[in-house]
Amino acid sequence: MSEYDNNLRGALWKREQRHEKDMVLSGDCEIDGKNYWMNVFRNTSSHEKAPTLDVSFKLKDDSVAQKPQKSENTEQFGEDIPF
Repeated sequence: MSEYDNNLRGALWKREQRHEKDMVLSGDCEIDGKNYWMNVFRNTSSHEKAPTLDVSFKLKDDSVAQKPQKSENTEQFGEDIPF
């Protein structure tokens, strides 16, 4: 039996909206072997051709990869600093 291919598939769950601009749905999906968070927002534009919903994707590992790096500056400051 072959393994199920989950590529280009995802799932969304309904979210409680406290404000008009809050996300309506959230979930996750897999695209090209990478996992993404999906967020769906109700579009508040009054333009007649505006989409009803806006969708955003964020790489799940993105928060780990963009942690600030520690500085390698090892210079020691002496007591001659004027302040």
